[in-house]
Amino acid sequence: MKNQSKSIFFLLIALLSIGFVSCEKDTQKITQNQEQEVLWTAEDVKITNAIHYFQNKVKNNTFKSGETLGIDSALWYIEAMLNYNYSTPDSSFVNLTMDTTFIYDLAVVDEEVSYDEVAAAAFAMEQHIIDYYNQMPNAIKFIIATDVSLRQDGFKNGINTLSITTGYGSEYVDNPTVYTPFGANDYWMYGEDMGGCEINMATESDAAQEIAYKINNPNAVISPPYGTYIAQVVMLNGLHAADYPNDEDEIPNDNMMDYLMYYQAPSLDYPNSFHYCLSPIEMNFYLQGTLDVVHMELQSILDNHPNENWEFLSINLEGLLEMYNYESYLVHIADISYGQRVIDPNR
Repeated sequence: MKNQSKSIFFLLIALLSIGFVSCEKDTQKITQNQEQEVLWTAEDVKITNAIHYFQNKVKNNTFKSGETLGIDSALWYIEAMLNYNYSTPDSSFVNLTMDTTFIYDLAVVDEEVSYDEVAAAAFAMEQHIIDYYNQMPNAIKFIIATDVSLRQDGFKNGINTLSITTGYGSEYVDNPTVYTPFGANDYWMYGEDMGGCEINMATESDAAQEIAYKINNPNAVISPPYGTYIAQVVMLNGLHAADYPNDEDEIPNDNMMDYLMYYQAPSLDYPNSFHYCLSPIEMNFYLQGTLDVVHMELQSILDNHPNENWEFLSINLEGLLEMYNYESYLVHIADISYGQRVIDPNR
């Protein structure tokens, strides 16, 4: 139950709350001169040129008959091309829609795939993304980002199943000038879309959704430099609250802020502490705690990619009732996406 599963994925937005924004500034690697011109690096040029080279080959059929590509490189190129052409991870949004319906069978031999197969897969994915976008009824809508990956049962030989996960945003949010914490009426049930509690009479939403909404829609947003794009996307799936203890908690195991994200467990020391309804104090604590988790995981990515610029894109937070050894647990589980921002010298 407490295992933390991590996999590649997708998605959007800029930064988070005022506190997180200040931390993000420390790790920002994209630079601008005094005239606000974006200064690209040799790595930026290399990545952008690689995307253009691949796109020209598959869209203009300039590859040779029988030419092949390593499966890992094929995944990188397809994902980078789709995000280069369609992703808009720089706008605040009201609604987050995730599409995971597309799959594609790809023939792989000795971890190599033919360019004919790669081109067909790329065109099919592109068409699916556009069709899904066009079917959305919202007046304001945009593609946030797309992740391309092999299904976990892929063996890199024979028929492999490709899948894409795409995030779509809808209804733009014009951010207010002041960050507003949860207020005196913000009593919310832990999850399951169970609405409010105590004096909050809301019949929809829940604590997890409300916290995720604030994180995805910060009041203080740093606009990314002009002429940049998200080249690659990574998502950490299934981040479990029990894996992020609050080291500053003064009373352990009392089910009050024991973890950075909301978590309730049976307690022998405090048998009456188990509760489903989060108070405004708890809502604000878990808002900041979840932001801390977002930054901790981002820092880990930056540590593993010291010469690259990665940033937070979006979070999906779900509140669940779990059963373990015949005991009930309440938990918030997060899926968090990050993107590698690259400067396009041609824009």
